[in-house]
Amino acid sequence: MPPQLEIGSKSDGIRYAQHQDRPADCWEVRTRNSSEWCHFIRSTPDCQTDSGFLNYLNGVFCLFPSGLLPLAVTLYGLWLLYLFLILAVTAEKFFCPNLSAISTNLRLAHNVAVSFRSPISRGTGWGSQ
Repeated sequence: MPPQLEIGSKSDGIRYAQHQDRPADCWEVRTRNSSEWCHFIRSTPDCQTDSGFLNYLNGVFCLFPSGLLPLAVTLYGLWLLYLFLILAVTAEKFFCPNLSAISTNLRLAHNVAVSFRSPISRGTGWGSQ
């Protein structure tokens, strides 16, 4: 028979972590009642992001009701697909023709030009981010 877990013991990781003096981790939002999700996301330092245009956690847990969580995740998945499609179109329309022109002017094979793109862009600061 497996050992019984005591509430608040080290073997009961989620509840034990919540009662320590350290701040809560953002993944613990799902251990809370759904009515507390928005407050938890907004008040937990681990859930705060300093960069980016959209606060995705705030969107999922504060803008959508808890019953529509699958819809929110699906919409974010479609948004991610859209971003990758825009990236692919941009590379196809602008990057590939320019790389082809550079390789033609330097009389390089196209596959050699692709392998030199990374060091050249690092030297100019264009691809170093």
